[in-house]
Amino acid sequence: GLSWSPDGRQLAYTDKDWIRILDVATGSRRRLVKGSWPAWSNVGSSSVVVYTSGRFVGEGSQTALRVIDPDGAHDRPIVFGSGDNPSDLKNASEASAEPASARIAFVTSANNYKGDASKWNEQIYVAELIEGDPVRTTAPRLMSNSPTNDHWPPALSKRPPSTDDDACIVWTTDAKRFGRGHLVVTSTHGSATRIVDLTSVSRGYDFFPDWHPDAACPKTATS
Repeated sequence: GLSWSPDGRQLAYTDKDWIRILDVATGSRRRLVKGSWPAWSNVGSSSVVVYTSGRFVGEGSQTALRVIDPDGAHDRPIVFGSGDNPSDLKNASEASAEPASARIAFVTSANNYKGDASKWNEQIYVAELIEGDPVRTTAPRLMSNSPTNDHWPPALSKRPPSTDDDACIVWTTDAKRFGRGHLVVTSTHGSATRIVDLTSVSRGYDFFPDWHPDAACPKTATS
């Protein structure tokens, strides 16, 4: 994953199990922390990088979300507030963030399929970070809970919302629900859901969607 800093001067990216920071002006690069899926966000008045620690190894995956300062200091865990289906807040990973706010979206996995792929269950949640050590969140809002259905990483819109419903989230869903090559687009309150069919341009579903910086949330539901 790639993530721009709010001022556009630095880029966080993953390289061989390490998150690195690229200074765009000078081209200098440095290691930040071992992990993956960096997402630039805010906690209080400070810019931070949310990242996934642990490894994806199928049924035995053990992952969690953490927060670290861009200079490599103050690496700390994220503790989720009580929300929808709290027992499912396991193996959190693949966070996306709004660079100008504390809101994040992320994937969790019940990780209970025991060799039977039809029992694989992933969820997508949205929450806001709260300053502290550890960093806590508001009650996570369940956006999608789809047994037997994989979700690919969610992406939050990057334009600062004028209202909460102006924030958008998009993710890819696999063939078990909508068929191959479909994106789900919705506001973070679950309104104005739109299903985008991409089967005319691709037979696969390994999409990693992102938003144009000026993109607005759809206001009408379509399918």
